[in-house]
Amino acid sequence: MGQTSLDLPVDILERCARRDEAAWRLLTERLGPRLFRIALRLVRDRAEASDVTQEAFLRGFRSLGRMREAIRDPAAWFARIALRAAADRLRARSTRAGGIAQAQEMDLLPDPRAPDPPGEVLRRERARLLEEAIGLLPERQRAAVVLFELEGLSLEEAAGIMETTSGNVKSLVHLARNALRAAFDLPGVRHDGVSDG
Repeated sequence: MGQTSLDLPVDILERCARRDEAAWRLLTERLGPRLFRIALRLVRDRAEASDVTQEAFLRGFRSLGRMREAIRDPAAWFARIALRAAADRLRARSTRAGGIAQAQEMDLLPDPRAPDPPGEVLRRERARLLEEAIGLLPERQRAAVVLFELEGLSLEEAAGIMETTSGNVKSLVHLARNALRAAFDLPGVRHDGVSDG
């Protein structure tokens, strides 16, 4: 039996469409963590990210009957649905907040009672600030950075999920990097957000 990305059997969608519970479980176990990470980096709230992940699976499963033959890569298809669900959630949040999306604090700071290895607090604070700055990027730039830089997808994979060209993703990542450099007043930013200059 052939495999797709994330080691999914090629017939996984067909089996899911037949309501094969083992196939659904396999699909959600393999794709769930990636969809959750994408959602968390976009909505920046664990409870909402969990809701977005569930919404992505629900939307996908509802569309499966009519779409399964057109879907070449289930992982990319569900990631695209998660991006849309996260964007919907952000728009709803923005509307609820009177047009101003409120930055959500992520639980990245260490327990104050835990021993502090040298530099760990500074690293975590930089990571928190970088997550906050990414959260302020325009939606398409944020999606490109999350998929390419943080999830480690290729330009082609990110483009497939975002339904655009790899050149456009590259351009969005470049614009986002420039915005992040300006936000941190840094000469350069590595993948992990640490100054390289």
